Amino acid sequence: MQNLATSKYSKMLCLLLVFLFLFNIDIFGQGRRRRDRENFRNRQKKEKLKKEIFTKLETLPPAFVFQWQFASRNTTKLPVLVEPESVYLPLDDGRIVSLEASSGQLRWETQPGGKIVSPLIATEENIYISSRPNSSDSNEGILRVINKRTGLTAWTKNFPQAFSNPLVLEEQTIYAASEDNKFYSLDISGNTNWQVDLGSLAKAKPLFADDEIFIGTEAGLMHSLSSETGEVFWRFQAQSALRGTATVNENQVFFGDSLGNIYALERDTGKLLWQVRVGAAVETAPQLTDKLLIVSCFDNFVYGFNAKNGDTAWKVRLTGRLTFDPILNNQQMLVTPLGSDKIFLLATNGKPLGQYKIDNTNVIIAAPTLEAENLFLVTDEGLVAARAQELVPIKEEKKKNKN
Repeated sequence: MQNLATSKYSKMLCLLLVFLFLFNIDIFGQGRRRRDRENFRNRQKKEKLKKEIFTKLETLPPAFVFQWQFASRNTTKLPVLVEPESVYLPLDDGRIVSLEASSGQLRWETQPGGKIVSPLIATEENIYISSRPNSSDSNEGILRVINKRTGLTAWTKNFPQAFSNPLVLEEQTIYAASEDNKFYSLDISGNTNWQVDLGSLAKAKPLFADDEIFIGTEAGLMHSLSSETGEVFWRFQAQSALRGTATVNENQVFFGDSLGNIYALERDTGKLLWQVRVGAAVETAPQLTDKLLIVSCFDNFVYGFNAKNGDTAWKVRLTGRLTFDPILNNQQMLVTPLGSDKIFLLATNGKPLGQYKIDNTNVIIAAPTLEAENLFLVTDEGLVAARAQELVPIKEEKKKNKN
């Protein structure tokens, strides 16, 4: 009997030790990810400071004055690629035009072939173009690289399926989802570093935060991946398609779905912290201030939520469907409705501060780009460039939440 009891306790002790071992491995894994996150942050600090010198202002410009327009009726819903001296505009017929940023004067144009399906991305020397053949019979994807100074093609690489979401360039690595339902990491020559099966199509632009990638799919699955290996940290099932980019802070992940649900998850585990619902689809990236989560929505409202619990702090109705990400800086933001000739400046407490109106012959069809004091707008009549000027007051339209 004693030997039996001893054997029983030995088995229990072994099971306990195995449990503790596995538990410690899990804790160690989360601790390693936190340390990797901190190391990654330190490595990128210098690069981020360089970018901020060019792209950020202390406050957003309250209004803009027209500078120049490049006329074209072949514009697409893709935003313009802007650099300090040049802008690169993709057109619906497959052409790309390079313009002087200060004057709009044409520098070169090229027609590399195919239909451009993703916003342009660039290294110091080259522009990367994601396209597909003009023929409807082919699902092939094309990654083409052209020289920034000349527009001449450097190389082209074909893929079995076209890319389905915006390309992202990080640390000399290209990341993109494909119509084969996989997410790829490519080197700058187009060779595959790793790939991971997402289970369904991804149209949303991925978010890169430290050593992590957050990408949602049409099946409503949010993935947290390692940017170095593609390892899946966690997955979360939302109620509907995820077509907007996620947003994170130190401990939380925020995103919306096509039914109007907004989610806040624990960043390390993917556990749901809170969920609220608005009046229509959310396909934009939520924006964070110190305490608020700012969300623009298809129901024409911009919402301010308490980031900790999801309580509504304020909401403002604008004229037009809000499909573009707000441009946020400090305590102000620029909000652009689709198909409008206006851009609105709001405070992060929801108070309207000003607006910029193009004219009655142009409507905005792609996400605006703000670089320093210059605003670039893709319209149905071409590319409009504007520059910051003094405030233009507008009538306040804030609607307080009755709840």
